Amino acid sequence: MVAVLLGPNTASAATWPVIANGDSGAQVTTIQHLLNHRGYATAADGRFGPATEAKVSAFQSANGLTADGSVGPLTWPKLVATVQSGSTGNAAEAAQTQPATTATSASARSGSPRPCSTAC
Repeated sequence: MVAVLLGPNTASAATWPVIANGDSGAQVTTIQHLLNHRGYATAADGRFGPATEAKVSAFQSANGLTADGSVGPLTWPKLVATVQSGSTGNAAEAAQTQPATTATSASARSGSPRPCSTAC
């Protein structure tokens, strides 16, 4: 998932993965950068541990969501941020964490409201 959404609508629930404590990788790093962007300081180390879970829970509580500590289809749309070419900061870092793929780029060009990288 990336910090750039195309179109005015958020993605459907089926598009967003559920990321939780114990997960690791690029999606976790993206979440951590987005939490930093939203003011919930956490290390962007790609490991979803207790500290990231606590920040996600705090973010969820502050945004009217059930604070379960995992990032799923209700949390992603509130967490993502729009960035443009040349953007800097945590949201841009989140976008740059995600690999640009042909499938992602193609879906973005088709106008479907799916997350896509800045390469789209």
